[in-house]
Amino acid sequence: LGRAYKEVVRLVDTVGSDAALSREEDQILQFLSCEKNSPDSHPDASACRLKISLVLLDAPLQLPWDISLEMADYLFRLEHVSADCLLTPEEELTLLKRCICDVADKRCSTEAGHTPLGISLCKNRRTALRARAAAGLGRHFSV
Repeated sequence: LGRAYKEVVRLVDTVGSDAALSREEDQILQFLSCEKNSPDSHPDASACRLKISLVLLDAPLQLPWDISLEMADYLFRLEHVSADCLLTPEEELTLLKRCICDVADKRCSTEAGHTPLGISLCKNRRTALRARAAAGLGRHFSV
């Protein structure tokens, strides 16, 4: 990501795919998560990976990162994410629908790095956002 987080967030919305990636596109995506080449644990980096995940949700590919782990990391450090990189509540909820939000979920794996804390963060945020949506509070309510 080259720590150009604002630019990534600004440009990622111009991308979208419901088709398989080309070999070159797949290599770029793999590079983003390769710890040897690109170890970026900045809170904004998690936000960027989640934004990329959003635009690729319908693409027939396996993301090189675990959305549940990225979301838990994002939520754990939410107060440190730049305003330019924050996900909207709608974006968060869309991703949380695909996250592990229960330790009984068969996808849950301690070997993969899933923790009770991360799972609880995802579950609680999803519950708060659903309640907010049900109440019709929209963007005028902070969770």
